[in-house]
Amino acid sequence: MVQAQYSLPAALRKTRTIWTFLLVWQFLYMLWAWRIIQRPQPVQFAESATTGMARVALAILMVSIVTLAAAVYFHLKLVRSASQSLQANPADPTAIAIWYRGKGLSLILAEAISLIGFLLLFAGAPLNRAAVPYIIGTIATLLFFPKNPAKV
Repeated sequence: MVQAQYSLPAALRKTRTIWTFLLVWQFLYMLWAWRIIQRPQPVQFAESATTGMARVALAILMVSIVTLAAAVYFHLKLVRSASQSLQANPADPTAIAIWYRGKGLSLILAEAISLIGFLLLFAGAPLNRAAVPYIIGTIATLLFFPKNPAKV
């Protein structure tokens, strides 16, 4: 059951706070990744081990793409449909709750993509493979900036 205390300005303020918090964490991941790169590199593995790491990196990249697809799906399915309802009636608590839920899911999935890049670098992947999920996640987070759905 949707609570009657949902208001669009409050939901927008909470969502923007969450967006800012998640974006700051993404830049902290990059800072920590830089510190990981600066430490002495481990001994180089044999060719078969690096081929295995390439497969792991490719699999993680595929997981990142699927995660991005899920984020876009939730954004299109929940956020856009709720935004259309909120343009007609900005005080609709059900539409506000759906918009808030969809925006939260999209932002968390975009954050997960950046976290995948951090974990990939932490696992020993080279920077050029680990940077791809960072870039995808950060761009997705920036694109999912919470705009006022009643004015969009």
